[in-house]
Amino acid sequence: MNPKPMLPTHQHLRLITAFIAKPLISISLLILLFGITANARAIENCATAPTSSLVVYVKDKGAKGNGSADDTAAIQAAVDQVAGTGGTVLVPEGTYLIDAIASIKLKSAMTLRMSKGTLLKALPNGKTHYGIINITGAANVNVIDGTLL
Repeated sequence: MNPKPMLPTHQHLRLITAFIAKPLISISLLILLFGITANARAIENCATAPTSSLVVYVKDKGAKGNGSADDTAAIQAAVDQVAGTGGTVLVPEGTYLIDAIASIKLKSAMTLRMSKGTLLKALPNGKTHYGIINITGAANVNVIDGTLL
């Protein structure tokens, strides 16, 4: 025998209303209520696979990743080479200083893959509004792993 489908109760409707009104609290409630768990592998599996075998290493473009050199231009050069190809910019482990006023401008149809030990860190700039990565106007972009600081 197939069980009857469960119809929404007032409690369910209140949960849905809360979800619309207070998304952060509601997402937490839904996670607890339905036992949804996420891990790094599940999140990575959500990223679309690169559509090109092109891989550009930022160190081949001059990035140092030593925590003292400005790596903005080198990483942007790698992004510009991969842009629109469906390929991947690979950023190995290290601390890469980024001019966060200029920022790294990602383009459509590409993947920025950082190692788990990769840190993209904003150079001190005295501004209140800045960004390490800019994805404005781009589509089909994946950013995988790494840390932005």
